[in-house]
Amino acid sequence: MHADDVRDRRRREREAVAVLVADPWPRTVQQRCLAVVDGATWEEFLAQRANRACRVLADVAARVERADRLSAARLHDLVLGGAERDDAVRRVAAAVAVAVSRRVGDPAEVAFAVRVLGVFCCASAAEVERCPCRRAVVERFGPRVAADKLARGLPERLAA
Repeated sequence: MHADDVRDRRRREREAVAVLVADPWPRTVQQRCLAVVDGATWEEFLAQRANRACRVLADVAARVERADRLSAARLHDLVLGGAERDDAVRRVAAAVAVAVSRRVGDPAEVAFAVRVLGVFCCASAAEVERCPCRRAVVERFGPRVAADKLARGLPERLAA
């Protein structure tokens, strides 16, 4: 890759990061999550360390992406299976994954929604440039498409 191409790619990634950190993006993600998650669980989710939460969400997204079917029970098993039920990160991920799956059903789109949560966590802690979820989205879609998809965030209506 040519040095100018690398600089251009990094510039586009920085621009995408700026969109994710500035309002209204974080507020919009939060509002959409609160349509499917109770306030107490959301507050527990926000209290988690961003890098720990994002690592969990990146792992969950990868497992969801590899799934062959996405029933609500299957999603709960993928997201919550083997974890303590009091893990707010996994409970929020499960609620968002089930809601998105009801609307879309595509494992890749459900995994993307879980990664949006990871980017949200990292953006809230000003760590989005090192965010594993953001990196996965950029690797999958390329910087331009990733920036557009992340800017849209979660589907407008999560709750039915």
